[in-house]
Amino acid sequence: MDYATDQVEKAVSVLVSGHKKSQEERPTANKSLLTEDEKLQLTIVQIRMPPSSYKKLKCDLPAPFRIEGSAEVCLIIKDTSKDKLFDQERGVLRYKEYLRTCGVIGITEVITYSQLRAEYKPFEAKRKLLGRYDLFLADERIYGKLATVLGSKFFVKNKFPVAVIIENSSTIASSIRSAIRATYLTVNGKGPQSTMEVGSLDQTQEEMVKNVDHAISFLKKHFPAGWNNIRSLYLKMGKLSLPIYINQETANAVVLEKTKKIAGFDAPAQEITTVPDARVKVCRDGSIKVLKKKKSKNAQKKTISTAARSQHEKRLRV
Repeated sequence: MDYATDQVEKAVSVLVSGHKKSQEERPTANKSLLTEDEKLQLTIVQIRMPPSSYKKLKCDLPAPFRIEGSAEVCLIIKDTSKDKLFDQERGVLRYKEYLRTCGVIGITEVITYSQLRAEYKPFEAKRKLLGRYDLFLADERIYGKLATVLGSKFFVKNKFPVAVIIENSSTIASSIRSAIRATYLTVNGKGPQSTMEVGSLDQTQEEMVKNVDHAISFLKKHFPAGWNNIRSLYLKMGKLSLPIYINQETANAVVLEKTKKIAGFDAPAQEITTVPDARVKVCRDGSIKVLKKKKSKNAQKKTISTAARSQHEKRLRV
């Protein structure tokens, strides 16, 4: 089954009509809870999994389904002052004013790194934060610190923050605007399936089809190991999912790039107490090696002389 635009058009039409029908059958009280079901998702099933490294690929859509003001967006920034006694809330108010003067719109809330660590440390607080916003953005200068602070739930729900460059006042508005309007594909090497959002019921079917076509062109260029590594593509809305592409190639046809070795990545060898005269070393691939200590020549001579003296003493006793 090859990919074709008319196949996408048929799938989108069926999904939209099916969703409208299911919505009519739902109780009125539950209709406000359908925001997630109203999104059109492209599911990618891969043939071979790439090395286990987290990547978030940005795809700019021709017809964005999320624009400024249509979604709840949280921006995580670096601390506004290095002084530990500084009132971070006052700093946030100043930063919000700074965003307004720079022409930034679409940011619902601003949180500093210190506030994130202090106020959202409990699991329940993180869970509420996760459900409160549709998209998280973060200053790229603190992006590397966020994984340990936010935890695995943000990865599982595909809501780990998107890094944005916000240092320059002349480009901050366009940088945030671009981040809000784009869609993202998360590739982590931990499963055969990935998902990216490509539309919503607020759009026309023509806009959805245009986004799907663009997303597939994006996958052909940027998906790990290329188009040949995609086993199948599905369009999903709510609980209904329809196939639009199936690849019959075997795994032998897919060539993955070798993981580049990074100089100095190996952890330094550490002393280990369970093995006498040995050290342990963690390698790039996660394996552990036990390294025996090499004895110096003086130590070897000392060992030999000690053994000879002990043997001589035994002879004297006899």
